[in-house]
Amino acid sequence: MISTTTWTRFSPWAGALAICASLPYATAFGQANPGPPPPAHLPRFLWECEVGSGASAEACGVWNWQGASYSATWSIGAMGQLTVTSGERSEITVHRQDTSGSLAGLDATYTAKWDGSHFSDGKMTFTFKGAPNTGVWRAAPLVTPVVHTLLGTVQTVTQDEIYGVGRRPIPYYNWYSADLTGYAIYSSHFAGAANLTVVEDFRVRGEQPMKPGERRELSLHATTLAPNYEGGAKYWAGSAIAAIYTDGTTFGDPKVVAAMIGFRRSMLAALTGIGNTLCQLGGPQATVDAVQAALGKQQSAEDSRSPSDKVARAVANDYVNRSLHARGQRSASEAIKRTLGPARGVALGTRRSGQEQRWAAGHSRGSPAHLSSLVARKRQGINK
Repeated sequence: MISTTTWTRFSPWAGALAICASLPYATAFGQANPGPPPPAHLPRFLWECEVGSGASAEACGVWNWQGASYSATWSIGAMGQLTVTSGERSEITVHRQDTSGSLAGLDATYTAKWDGSHFSDGKMTFTFKGAPNTGVWRAAPLVTPVVHTLLGTVQTVTQDEIYGVGRRPIPYYNWYSADLTGYAIYSSHFAGAANLTVVEDFRVRGEQPMKPGERRELSLHATTLAPNYEGGAKYWAGSAIAAIYTDGTTFGDPKVVAAMIGFRRSMLAALTGIGNTLCQLGGPQATVDAVQAALGKQQSAEDSRSPSDKVARAVANDYVNRSLHARGQRSASEAIKRTLGPARGVALGTRRSGQEQRWAAGHSRGSPAHLSSLVARKRQGINK
């Protein structure tokens, strides 16, 4: 391995070349298995709200199927395990036990009618601290554990909510146990368009993933895709229809997940090509204008060769160009050094599952062997 400490005695652009040595793809990891589906064709995720007799407000949370039972966390801090004891198509019965959380010791039974797509007539009986009570509950099926904060209004997400005209957009929560790297929503009003898939991908922007329980507003940097759903599925406007997690687990519409992973692959390839060019042009005599011109020429040539990846390539180049022109940079070598670091972070952050590897097979540009050869040649030039 090339030692970065040896390079620091050379010109300021030596640090950028050290980063060049670490541009190859991140270590891949396998696709997590979410386990068998729940019985009676119940959804893997449920947004559920309930209220006991005498209570002044509902408590809402997500039921997450864990292979044998649902695990749930509610907005009031309650945590419970829910076992489906009767899974008839027409009516279901669920037993809940809380062993931790704000309602530890609660024991409850839920009943409801289930027609395969909707719940109705939800009733519950429960005992807490020795006192029995009754209540009602309602639920809506989810395809991912990413939830619009006001699910009751999720069917009427307006352009004002998206853009904050009159009020700020309502954020989305990550109700899953792993970090969320990206998700997609179905929208009927984003940017004035009729129907779109809006993709919010933190990885391709070099941002930190959403932690479990974290909420964030949908950004105006989201990308959009034309609607193309598995089996012509219909979704509520504003609902999250695909999600990708750091543990490799994916949920939601298979076609949307595939499109998100494909976009990541394309952007990763673009960043690798950009990194190669930056490493080649990172000499002490380079200017920012010359570097930007070379990147523009490279982008145009690659757009001609591979038009299907133009959008991802444009996002990658825009990211790099903004970094090159960041304030406070005194030279092109400093700009390149500061650009390669974040670009490497985006590339390494766009970690690939086994499924992504299969889709990326055959794309050898920017391989470790290629980059190692490039860096070796550059280092020989320095030492002359």
